[in-house]
Amino acid sequence: MRFSFSLIKKLAPGKYSKADLVDKLNLHSFETLDLGGDVLEIAITPNRFSDAASHLGIAREAAVIFGAKLNDPLEKVLKYSHKDQGVFRVNVKEKNLCRRYLAAYVAEVKVAPSIKWLKEILETCGLRSINNVVDIMNYVMLEIGQPLHAFDADKVSGGLVVRRAKKGEIIVTIDPVRDRARASAPEGPMGRAVSNGVDNQKFNLDSSVLVIADAKQPLAIAGIKGGKFSEVTAATKRILVEAAHFESANIYK
Repeated sequence: MRFSFSLIKKLAPGKYSKADLVDKLNLHSFETLDLGGDVLEIAITPNRFSDAASHLGIAREAAVIFGAKLNDPLEKVLKYSHKDQGVFRVNVKEKNLCRRYLAAYVAEVKVAPSIKWLKEILETCGLRSINNVVDIMNYVMLEIGQPLHAFDADKVSGGLVVRRAKKGEIIVTIDPVRDRARASAPEGPMGRAVSNGVDNQKFNLDSSVLVIADAKQPLAIAGIKGGKFSEVTAATKRILVEAAHFESANIYK
């Protein structure tokens, strides 16, 4: 997996260099390579994916190794500026396959290009910039290890349902976000899959596939890929942000 040294250093500031971190991670934690510039290649072992497959996870390692302070973004309590408006409902029908699903509604969204530092972090980690909304979703995944997905709320009918796909249902997926020229693996930090070089793929679904749907159709393949129909575009004004805990074995299959 590719990591940004500058982001690790932001989360665990201290008097250590990139070379120091490479040396100590190789000694204490994971096989690590310096790929030049801001890029580190760190081989996260399967037993450590749950806690280390993010910049926060590696920053924890660095903080312990170098006695540095950890700037944990998860320590901050998120406060909403308004009460629950009940705009959309979430119905989890397959609770054994989705233990928790949260959706936040955001209005007055302005879709635009991302700022320079955000683009650079994504590029360092092998992702290409799409727009500020999509980029923030991917940045959070890289930073703390929690995949997020944004739906265009105006294209969602009757709320969100987490269910198994029905036989005969079809979904067209969005373009891949990984920069193929720099990719070193076929999927993202927490298993966010990337297509095999074909944009806007059409998939025939069946009951083995968990989907996020609205009242009319599947909008995303759970934990894998968002659908083209509800993707965020330059015309998007309102979004639904998804954060979920899907059953990993089912997603892997």
